[in-house]
Amino acid sequence: MLASYVTHEATGNDSRVPRHWSVRRRPRSPSSRERRAVIALGGTSAVRRLRRMRFVPTLYAERLEGYIRYRLEVPERDAGLPLQEEFNHTLDQTTMLALRQSADALLRSEETSAFPEEARRRGSVLYRTLVPPRLRDQLKALSGPLLISTSLYGVPWELLHDDDEFWGLRYAMGKRIMMSRPLTTGVGAALRSRPRALVVGSDPRGDLPFVHSEVERICETLERFADICCVSGRLATFDAVTAYLREGFDLIHYCGHVLADRQGGPALLLTDETPLAAEVIEPNLAGRPLVFLNGCASARGAEHEPTGTWEERFSGVAYGFLFGGAVAVVGTLCDVSDRHAASLAEAFYERVLTPLPVGEALRGARERCRADPASARSPTWLSFVLYGNPGQVLLRPRTTEAATVGVSYPPAPAVLAGGVRPVAWWKAQRIPIWAGPILALALAAGFGYKALQSWMYVAQPQAPLVVGVM
Repeated sequence: MLASYVTHEATGNDSRVPRHWSVRRRPRSPSSRERRAVIALGGTSAVRRLRRMRFVPTLYAERLEGYIRYRLEVPERDAGLPLQEEFNHTLDQTTMLALRQSADALLRSEETSAFPEEARRRGSVLYRTLVPPRLRDQLKALSGPLLISTSLYGVPWELLHDDDEFWGLRYAMGKRIMMSRPLTTGVGAALRSRPRALVVGSDPRGDLPFVHSEVERICETLERFADICCVSGRLATFDAVTAYLREGFDLIHYCGHVLADRQGGPALLLTDETPLAAEVIEPNLAGRPLVFLNGCASARGAEHEPTGTWEERFSGVAYGFLFGGAVAVVGTLCDVSDRHAASLAEAFYERVLTPLPVGEALRGARERCRADPASARSPTWLSFVLYGNPGQVLLRPRTTEAATVGVSYPPAPAVLAGGVRPVAWWKAQRIPIWAGPILALALAAGFGYKALQSWMYVAQPQAPLVVGVM
């Protein structure tokens, strides 16, 4: 694990600084040893990404024979500690299967006024069965982002309810699936002043009635923040979509089917029922996009066969994008969807392009949809998961552009009636002529004093605190 760096604020505890001053320290650049470690993992572009990456508390959940091994790492708490506590929680395969089936049935259910209470009940069962008692207090003490690194498929961590709140609303959650295949690191993308978005909608079977309206709503939302390219209906062909993947978009939104192709691999379904397999997505994806996949097998309320392998199939598509270089993927926990997914996606984009961290943007979108009576009865607000680090920020604030807009010029002197110009303000106020030089000397002395303060207390950077090293 790489170290992260924190910018300190000097307080009254610093003997060199008066208590009423707040001096901001310049962050130190990574040392040569730290740079070598970063370059070994991701090249020189990883050094730049290090400053944008936030290291967050991580809950490790590893499935072993007859039990789950948990480990909670909190960077601010665990830095420098020589020991690490693990929790071995006994759980047999039969119980695990029953929990997955119960959660799957809930998330695929139709809209009903009883859903919020039923979700709390089943979420509480999941929490008490999956989470060891000794770990619960440590987790409740956390707030903000939480990354779950796990080898467990099909566990809806967002649905867990700790008797106070759902995890998907308590934490800005992200998920990382542990796997054995070699990992690749994408090349960092240049930040644009205005991002580019690709919106793809495909319903060749005609059984997803919400696709067309979702594409329209997403395009209307994104046009305020981004330049949009939309391919939907007959335009969403294999050739068109793969060509657009090579253009390096900042956002990619897909709405349509996720299914198995002829070889049994995961794929997106395009026009003429042509599959876009994960093995095609990975080598053809350019840039570092954030991907939102509202992919499903059928619409909510339609007849469908239960499946226990949905996340394995869906995560295959998600990791096709991630291995191709995507910074994160947002997708569904179950194989059904409805019209409310567009509302959640709209709320997510409005937040993530503010910009907020990706995990917090999704948490806020869930919160808005639960508070909305129109979508609170649908399982949609608990059905989306983030694959990736929840502490990532997609875009930097456009401070340069804002400063340019804020530039103004003084107006020309006004001319009164009769061609008489207004009297100078210093004459109108009867200020003595000798006041000007004295005021100039006072201002010069003040600026010199401020410059001396800046040189003494700011120009000498304090060594940053390392909050997570492994």
